[in-house]
Amino acid sequence: MNMESWAVKKPDGEEVGQIRKLIIDGKTRQIAYAGVLLSQSERVAILPWSLFEVTNEAIVVHATDAELQAAQPLREPASADPVPAVEVAATVLGKFRAHPRRRARL
Repeated sequence: MNMESWAVKKPDGEEVGQIRKLIIDGKTRQIAYAGVLLSQSERVAILPWSLFEVTNEAIVVHATDAELQAAQPLREPASADPVPAVEVAATVLGKFRAHPRRRARL
């Protein structure tokens, strides 16, 4: 898998879209959901991270076409969401720093 490629494929190899955002659970600090730009409908859908398998060749989603189309669209988090989440733009693996570290002044 190319470091800049976030293509999502089915187990049979058919490409279904591209990951655009990762949503990290604020409590567990684990990836909870992925925002996937679906190729067929050109919309970004939220899919639970538990549906994904990351391999050396691809990011595989274990969902049917009907499940992909029925997935909720990506929305801005409401201030009343019970679990705080952090959204990270999916650009390059390993580059997930939300804010640059500040150096202490001496």
